[in-house]
Amino acid sequence: MDLFDGDAGDDALREEFVSDPNYEFVSGLLAKRGLRFDAQVPWRVIANIQSSNLRKYISPEILTGTQSKSSYLEKDYELQEIFDKYYFKSYLGVDFAAFDEFKETMKIFYTTYKDQFPKQNKLVINDRCGIKNVFIYAKPIKFKTNSREEDLFFLDLYYQIRLVETYAFYDSTKIQFHKDNYRGLYLYNKIRQKGITEALSYINYNIGTLAYRSPSLKEINLTRQGNSDSM
Repeated sequence: MDLFDGDAGDDALREEFVSDPNYEFVSGLLAKRGLRFDAQVPWRVIANIQSSNLRKYISPEILTGTQSKSSYLEKDYELQEIFDKYYFKSYLGVDFAAFDEFKETMKIFYTTYKDQFPKQNKLVINDRCGIKNVFIYAKPIKFKTNSREEDLFFLDLYYQIRLVETYAFYDSTKIQFHKDNYRGLYLYNKIRQKGITEALSYINYNIGTLAYRSPSLKEINLTRQGNSDSM
């Protein structure tokens, strides 16, 4: 819930809110009810689902001798249960339409950034002049809409984002192997939509479900505990 209509990208405005003498006081009141201010948007109130003060609102509690009927989760819920039950995993079911939306979002993001920061300083070191300060200008988007070059560029970008999101630390050989395969699936199909869909399916199968297929920390600890007991 936003308490103020402000620009979240305005650092001076955010600093003004955080520096307000009442900010800490209000933060304390929110904490008592399982809420807190968003760290990125200091005038936005969000639910702190890790707070014990919020549990009575989302899990059954004994109230005047009766069980609450408006609960959402079991009393001893875990954080992952909330995401599994109420959040959509964006890497599942990514289709052609979602990919086009992804492309347009990235284009808007880059264009906005380029307009705000058209040039950047770069220090260049060479033997003759020593250290030289040069300007690097942001390049305009030159891809033809829905061209092969554009599709391949954004497939690569989508793949890189999935690597970061799943903390997949692959070596260069593995990454190149994946790229050759999903690019090949795209290029093999004469129908653009089918090629993109199959390329996305490949990426999502090999990376998108990585976190799901990997054993959780709790499972690893149980395995270690079991091994230590058997020795």
